[in-house]
Amino acid sequence: MFKRLATLTLVGGLFVAMSSTALANVNVNGNSSAGSKIPDQVKAKLDRKDAKGDIFIDASVSASDKEKLSKVMATLDKEDRENVLFIDQDGSVIANKPQLVEEFKKQNKDKFDSSGKLKIKDDKPIKEEKPDDSCKIDATTLLSLASTGWKNAESNCGTTDRTGPYRRVISDKGYSRLHSYIYVPSKASGLYINPNSTKGDTAYIYTGATDKDGDSVDIGLQYNNPTGNNYPWDNTWAIFLRGASNVSVPTYSNFQPAQWVLMKFYVPSDNSVALNVTGYDSSGVMRSSTITGTLGWTKDFRADGTGMNIKKVTSIAQISPDDLTTGSQLGSKTTPVRWENGSIGKGNDANSVAPMTIGWFCGYNTNNVLVDFTDHNNEAIIVGTMTFTP
Repeated sequence: MFKRLATLTLVGGLFVAMSSTALANVNVNGNSSAGSKIPDQVKAKLDRKDAKGDIFIDASVSASDKEKLSKVMATLDKEDRENVLFIDQDGSVIANKPQLVEEFKKQNKDKFDSSGKLKIKDDKPIKEEKPDDSCKIDATTLLSLASTGWKNAESNCGTTDRTGPYRRVISDKGYSRLHSYIYVPSKASGLYINPNSTKGDTAYIYTGATDKDGDSVDIGLQYNNPTGNNYPWDNTWAIFLRGASNVSVPTYSNFQPAQWVLMKFYVPSDNSVALNVTGYDSSGVMRSSTITGTLGWTKDFRADGTGMNIKKVTSIAQISPDDLTTGSQLGSKTTPVRWENGSIGKGNDANSVAPMTIGWFCGYNTNNVLVDFTDHNNEAIIVGTMTFTP
């Protein structure tokens, strides 16, 4: 189930970085208007261009673990390095600060085996479907689609796994980095998850990449629908990673809904990946969190983007076979999911990013998706287990 949602196996090491800086803007809760444009002051805070990029590792960390962390942190963008949690290829967890391990284990206590190792280490990759050229939007087709208001998805993605509705965008080949601002809705406005659905309806906003062989990494944000247990991560958007067999799905860094976040995905070195999300956490503090990993089953992930595609996906995932009548919805016409000011480039060069100009855009099914398309890098999205008309 959830076949298209993940392929990140923790093989060869995975690292989670978290940094926090208190700031005041928008309002005291960190919430901001969906707006068609991200406010300039919010954008400036999310960019964190003033980060020094120092590598700090607590004195309590062993010499061998310090060596591992230092090498990996050095490959990250300087604003992504402050606090790092490392998940090794055997599923063991270490960090540059002890409290990060404690926080991670508390949130994922049911995802460790009897030896204290994360179960996801045993997961397997999935194959990403090659986009059909009927979904291709270039400079010519852009002219007929841009800024025409709400409409159903341009083309059907042709999915056969039936794991819930989604909007998918895939770049041309040659790219291994994505930067984008994203507006994440809340249950108060723009998000509804049917509590009575038997299909496990779950909202996702994510990115990732696919190599020349079709091996794919899906990684991004998952909405943690309140469970009634008053967990600290309830009603938050958390970073997720998932394998094909859905063995275990650890999540981390819980962000408030109803705000703009900055999401960055990149391949910092061959056969490794990194994801950074910056926004207000559940306590109202600005946090920048990075997950990075070396993937043993991805032999052709290239930092220079050779043979690779970048993806952007907005979805309501369900247990297969899906039920497109449960009424769950991610985004609304007044408060949609927004991908804004996106750019793509090479994973090992943060300065290489530029706007996408060619891409493959589709929906599953077309009438379960609404888009207000401006261009390849800016669009508003609604997906749901219901039929939409523009």
